Amino acid sequence: MFITSKTRYSAKPYDMAIRDFYDRVIKMYSFLYYLQPPWMINQAWYEAKWNMLTALPTEEHIRVAIRNGLPRSMQDKLDQKDKDYRMVSNETFLNYLYHLELEDRQERADKQRLKNPLKRKEISKLLKQ
Repeated sequence: MFITSKTRYSAKPYDMAIRDFYDRVIKMYSFLYYLQPPWMINQAWYEAKWNMLTALPTEEHIRVAIRNGLPRSMQDKLDQKDKDYRMVSNETFLNYLYHLELEDRQERADKQRLKNPLKRKEISKLLKQ
């Protein structure tokens, strides 16, 4: 997982499982409590807005960050769900993400099969011998 400089949100790596991405984003947000709050360059560290540490992000903010980190095709599918992903239970949200991952894996496997039909025939010939 990495933070992109242009978009300023975490992006899911290509081969990372959805559950691992979800857990890493949750962990990243849990570290926010220990980071120094915003401050200006000409201020001392004790002049920073330390009272902002008590205002941790809500579950809705975390879910939006997870959604923004997904590939565009997964974002569109998540937005097309009957229920709003920000308002459903945690189990339902994870279920949505899991189904998106399964669909994505199936699409990639189909593309791979269409890309290499000759290899499949060669393999089947080798297996028959």
